[in-house]
Amino acid sequence: PEQVITVEAKVAQDDIAIIGQSCRFPGANNIEEFWQNLCNGVDSVGEIPADRWDIDRYYSSTPAPGKMYTREGGFLDAIGDFDADFFGISPQEACWIDPQHRLMMEVGWEALEDAGFAPRQSAESRVGVFMGIMSHDYSQLNVDDETQIIDGFRGAGLSHSAGVGRISYM
Repeated sequence: PEQVITVEAKVAQDDIAIIGQSCRFPGANNIEEFWQNLCNGVDSVGEIPADRWDIDRYYSSTPAPGKMYTREGGFLDAIGDFDADFFGISPQEACWIDPQHRLMMEVGWEALEDAGFAPRQSAESRVGVFMGIMSHDYSQLNVDDETQIIDGFRGAGLSHSAGVGRISYM
């Protein structure tokens, strides 16, 4: 016999509301595409894009030091597209900013637009920015021949705290 369980829920009154959001996921450039993929059971894992790295150089069918044993992953589309001028960033600085920072600026702007805010006019609003960021992979690129360039932007371009600061400043 089935047992019926009754749950009583209480709703607390809070002064917090999510009024705007934005995202990027593999196979989804916005919230609508993300939810549609979930509803349709879309598998957004695919072969490593050729413009990311030479998979044949790093692939091995068995685990080995310095090698990877998969040819697939979840990748964002058009990761290299970034309108640095729109955000007041020089092209030279933009190339050394962690792509996660660039994405945060883009989706931060979109979230404000989604909320109905004009980003440059919301300075007096009580708005919080919450972000998630992961590894420092970009800082580990082999740039031995360009160390003078990257050293000039290493602090602001690669630190996670600077990513949050960019959104706050924006």
